[in-house]
Amino acid sequence: MAAKYKERAAERAARRRLRKAGQMREPTSDEVDEELPTAPEMSELVIGKRQWWAALCDCTFHRKGGECDCPDCTYITHNTTRLRRDMLNWHTGPNKKCHLGCMDVGGGFREALVDVHELTKYLLCDRIDVVELTREGAKRSFWTYKSACLHSRCSAPVLDRKCGWSDKVPRCPMLESSDRYSWKRYENIQSGVNRETSEPFYRSEFVVHIGTVVEFIQEFTGEYKSWLPHHHLDRLIKNNKRLLNDHVQRTECSEALQRTEAEVRKAKTLHEEANDVVSRHQGVRLLLVAGAEPQEEAALQAIPVLETLPLTPRHVHQHVPRGVRWATYFERGVLWMREVPRV
Repeated sequence: MAAKYKERAAERAARRRLRKAGQMREPTSDEVDEELPTAPEMSELVIGKRQWWAALCDCTFHRKGGECDCPDCTYITHNTTRLRRDMLNWHTGPNKKCHLGCMDVGGGFREALVDVHELTKYLLCDRIDVVELTREGAKRSFWTYKSACLHSRCSAPVLDRKCGWSDKVPRCPMLESSDRYSWKRYENIQSGVNRETSEPFYRSEFVVHIGTVVEFIQEFTGEYKSWLPHHHLDRLIKNNKRLLNDHVQRTECSEALQRTEAEVRKAKTLHEEANDVVSRHQGVRLLLVAGAEPQEEAALQAIPVLETLPLTPRHVHQHVPRGVRWATYFERGVLWMREVPRV
């Protein structure tokens, strides 16, 4: 297959070369052979979208930004969508098996099976807002559910609002039937055998499992109860991480602002001291030495010190009148200004 793809790629390259030359004919075998050495060999990467979906691993699912991708979330997310599809097939169409209106529009359960988050909102009690965990500038407060609801310990209903799968899901006979049903779950699949000990190797894969509807509902409700605390903890950890990042950024910005203000105050002080030195030595003739050589520095050591200020050459050029000569050099990060006698 790779050889055929390479030949087709060489033929296309030869055809493009002829079109650029203004010739509208098919390339000869010799012209194709000339392009064959440089033709790409990537047939295994050039596949159609249908082949790509067919070769995609069953463990791979689309996730929104920030969503968890662990086995528990994968199981609940996939099988909630599968249950909605099968419930619609059982309650709609000419061959529907249930006539009790369990999946009527506006009934609540049909809309709840859109995704696992809507299902949680439908099954549990009302959400509560936690203002203390809300990020600054957020459009709405951080919300969660009561701990009793998350751990399936919710007590008697309040104001006719019940909580949990057994109280909220309609009594549909199809959910209690023994009909054949297929769903997906993680199972250990043997992948090989140890040559030394003859013990099998296993790997966990998300595969189709065949059973009954009752078995699926029992397994799904059990997995859902264990998934609820995990989902709450995942949201809480991510929100606390964002709060910590915001606090660190605010602290760093505050410290940077303080450092900037201190540097501005220091620069203003140096500016005032430079103006004072220049005003007190207007008549002194000094020579400006930029980057003095070692022998020149040694010569300057013998000159008596006039002033020592942590100035910069920019301050000197800015405040010294034209014609005044300065002798300057840097030593240990300080700009030394020394009086130079006339030659």
